[in-house]
Amino acid sequence: SHVIRRVYGGGRAASYRGRGQNIPSVNVSRDEERFSIDKIVTSFNYDMFEDMASGQANTGLLSELMRAARDVVDSYTNFQTWYGSPDKKLPGVLNYPWLRKRVIATAFDGSATALDVVKAMHDFVNFSYLSQKQSFKPSVLVLSPRVHAFICQEPMSSDNNSTIKERFLANNAHITKIEEAWELQNDDSENPLPNVPTGLDAMLAYRPDRMGIQNTITQPFTNLPAQQEGFGYTTYCWAGHGGVIMRDAGSNILGFVQPPTL
Repeated sequence: SHVIRRVYGGGRAASYRGRGQNIPSVNVSRDEERFSIDKIVTSFNYDMFEDMASGQANTGLLSELMRAARDVVDSYTNFQTWYGSPDKKLPGVLNYPWLRKRVIATAFDGSATALDVVKAMHDFVNFSYLSQKQSFKPSVLVLSPRVHAFICQEPMSSDNNSTIKERFLANNAHITKIEEAWELQNDDSENPLPNVPTGLDAMLAYRPDRMGIQNTITQPFTNLPAQQEGFGYTTYCWAGHGGVIMRDAGSNILGFVQPPTL
């Protein structure tokens, strides 16, 4: 497991009114939260004759096997990063327990006006900033590919001078970048996204530093020395993943929106 420590400060100040006054004070408290660490493992096998043949043909068998092992470990880690692993008490982005969530009433499917869509985007990313005395300020917005394609292609007006995306970025004071992630697209009815309402895509506004969202990789992809048995070899590979941490969860917000039809 690994432990995250949060420090909270509080107290008050007052105007000085002379000797004998009770001077107010401040104090700090520390809170600890423990997260699990998952060991992600895989392996690959080959024998001496395959290695010899690959050497003669210059096909790089061991390099390809190692690359495949790294890819599947990275894919598994990415899945846990977004969706978590509740049975292992490993939080992901979509199931982080203190992440604020909102349903976007305006549909992003062409049924609402472009101006209404832009307003809904501003309302979503500015919600925490405006409702919490400017304490929380996300600066990156992440959309599903189809929602991102919609705002990139949908014009603001018939003159096609700008798209929804261009108008939004030009007029929002805090969002500096829009990214896309297929992990937010909820288009598989047999395997819907966890903790996302049926038929809706997710959208995420976050702060891209250690106080916003941090993915905890406790051990990068590592391979052990090849173990020989007879003519065969087995190479075991592993990585350590501690899930997602949001030290200042208020800086991030998850939304759910009606996407366009593919």
